Amino acid sequence: IYKEIPDYITYRRYWNELAAAVKGVAPDAKFCGPAAGGVTAWARSFAEDFARSGEIAAVVQHEYPGADGNLIRGAPARDAMLSRGWTELYDRLYTSFAVTARANGLPFRLEETNNFTGGAKDATDTFAASLWALDYLHWWAAHGASGLNFHNRRWILNTTVFPVNPADDGLKSGYQVHPIAYGIKAFDLGGHGTLAPLTIANPEAVNVTAYAVRDGSDLFLTVINRKDPGADPIDATVTILTPGNAGKAEAIFLTAPDNELASKEGITLGGAAIRDGAWDGKWTAAAADAGGKIAVRVSGVSAVVIKILLEKPQ
Repeated sequence: IYKEIPDYITYRRYWNELAAAVKGVAPDAKFCGPAAGGVTAWARSFAEDFARSGEIAAVVQHEYPGADGNLIRGAPARDAMLSRGWTELYDRLYTSFAVTARANGLPFRLEETNNFTGGAKDATDTFAASLWALDYLHWWAAHGASGLNFHNRRWILNTTVFPVNPADDGLKSGYQVHPIAYGIKAFDLGGHGTLAPLTIANPEAVNVTAYAVRDGSDLFLTVINRKDPGADPIDATVTILTPGNAGKAEAIFLTAPDNELASKEGITLGGAAIRDGAWDGKWTAAAADAGGKIAVRVSGVSAVVIKILLEKPQ
């Protein structure tokens, strides 16, 4: 029984022993590792040490950008989740371990992640988490991650699913979703396919992020209008210069009542809530002008997914 792993050298020795035991009964087994949190040196060393073994399915890492959710709550936590500073954290994490994994020909994954460890009160259970999750998933997908696993420890504030009545664990009362589920669903609508090139002109430096994905004859654009800490939300009119082969376009909006970032109820995607495992949101037409431009108003703290049919190859 391994009780303590004080350093990477010890971990590597234990890992070799365990891997050999598994291979003894399952010769074709593949492995992930090291699943460390708070430090990425182990992940870099793991990639360099085991890439040539042919036995590694992915280099995996734990990460919570906001660290301990017990230390922050409310507006400061909500603002942090949507800040440009957090985007810089993602970039530093990517550089610190994923670059090494990819250089060694290995996939990488955030095998355990969420916004704050344990969740942050009045933040990770609000609309801020919807927008954060949508942006976080797209950011990592755009940087080549093979996947993310949102930590879902029993009934904490940033679980995706929680029981109507915690006393019966939902077995009789049923289940509800936290706002993070809306970001995951929005990503599902516009995140399948291949990353497409995207150029953004933002002379007023509004805290907006955008991602493009091509899936067959469909081009999906996701625009997330965030806000800077301590600042008021800023409405944005996004003008999309469509490809020359663009046809019909539709949009679906992720919104909260009165554009309130602290909302816990009334959040909708395509005008519909997610209830009892069902969702019936609707796409709306987004017409292009004679020059092929599509203008979409994205309210301060909201998001939109735009689907453009490409009628013929470019």
